[in-house]
Amino acid sequence: MYAVVVHYLVLLSFSPEFVGLLNQLRLGNITPAACTTFQSLSRPLPPDPSGILPTELFPLRREVDYANSVRLSALTTDEHAFSSCDTGKAPLDKRGKLLESMMAPQKLILKVGAQVMLIKNLDERLVNGSVGKVLGFWRQGEVKGVPGNKSATAPIRRVPLQDDGRTPMLRGSSSGDKENVAAVKPEKGKGKEKEIPKSSSRDGERYPLVEFPALDGSDSEAVLLVRDEFRVEDSQGVVLARRMQVPLILAWAISIHKSQGQTIHRVKIDLGKVFEKGESPAYSPSIWYVTFVQGNLMLHFRGRHPSGGCRC
Repeated sequence: MYAVVVHYLVLLSFSPEFVGLLNQLRLGNITPAACTTFQSLSRPLPPDPSGILPTELFPLRREVDYANSVRLSALTTDEHAFSSCDTGKAPLDKRGKLLESMMAPQKLILKVGAQVMLIKNLDERLVNGSVGKVLGFWRQGEVKGVPGNKSATAPIRRVPLQDDGRTPMLRGSSSGDKENVAAVKPEKGKGKEKEIPKSSSRDGERYPLVEFPALDGSDSEAVLLVRDEFRVEDSQGVVLARRMQVPLILAWAISIHKSQGQTIHRVKIDLGKVFEKGESPAYSPSIWYVTFVQGNLMLHFRGRHPSGGCRC
C-alpha cells in the first residue's frame, strides 16, 4: 500500500526529498536532519491568495463536525441543504452501512462563502481533495459554461464570472433572482435553511457554484457542481448501494480517515491529538497525501514511531 502512495506523491509533487522524509517516518528510521525538517513544519502557513484556509485533520468525526459547524455558523448567508437520493439492491441494514461509509453525506448543508472539498475526480486539475469556495447557487440552465458531457450528472465547467468575481455570466437576458442577489451581497443575520428536494429532477434545483484556485499559477476555475452518483457493487456488478448527491463536503476540517486517497495541498494536523505509543499510526495516511512540504502545518511532532522503537 505504501509503495503505491509514494509513487503517487512523486508524480504529484516532484519532490523526492519530501517522499524520502515520509519513507523515513513510515519505517521509523528518522535521521536528525529529517527530524529537524518535521519539527520546522510547526509554523504559521502563509495566507493563500484565494483565501482558502489549510484543511485541519482530526482523528474523530465529532471533532470534524464541530469545527465545520463553527465555521459554517459564522457565515451570515442563507443555508442550502441537499438531501441525497439513496437506492440499492442490498437489504436495508446492509445498504445503510454501505451508504454510511461513502464520502458523500446523506445531508449536505452549504452557504455562500463555505470552504468545500471536491470528492470526485473531474480531471488532472480538479481531483478528489481539491478545495474551493462556494460563490452562489444556480440552476443548470442559468449559467454559461462548458458541460462536462451530455450526462445530467456532468458539472458545468469554466463558468465565466462577472466583474464582481462572484456572479456567473447568465444565459439569455436573465440576471438571476432575489435569492442569488442576496447570495452575492450577504444580508446581516442568519437566514433560514432552504431544503433542496430529494428528487433528481434538474428543472428547479439550484446547485453550488464553486471557485477552485489553480495551484500552477493559472486562472482559477468556477464550476457548477450538480448531483453525481456514488455506488457500491458486488462482484457480479449488482448495485448494492447508490447515492445521488452533490460531490462536495465541508473542508475547513475533515477526518483523517476520509483524507485517505485524497490529494490535499494545504493541511494542518496536530499529532499530539492523534495517537500515543502503541496505538495505530492513524496519522500516516493523512501526511502521505500532502503534495508539498510547504503546505503542511504539523504540530507536536515528537519523532516516535508507533512501534516504540524509534525516536529523534
